Amino acid sequence: MEYLNLLKKRARKCPFAYFLKILVLLLFAFALGIAVFFQQSMSIHEYAGLVIAIGYVAILALVTNRNCRLNICE
Repeated sequence: MEYLNLLKKRARKCPFAYFLKILVLLLFAFALGIAVFFQQSMSIHEYAGLVIAIGYVAILALVTNRNCRLNICE
């Protein structure tokens, strides 16, 4: 229960960072679903663009999460 309260506190302090984390998870699941079930429906260029977009969002999530952890610790 204490861990859940800590997560809520962090989410209230940095909602954008937690939004990006959830977005990365959803995009990763989406890309994995396309890779497994819809292999022929997307071209390799479209799929590469999707993977690059997921990487970009993941980098933003890491940077904002790091900044939020520094702000919470202060």
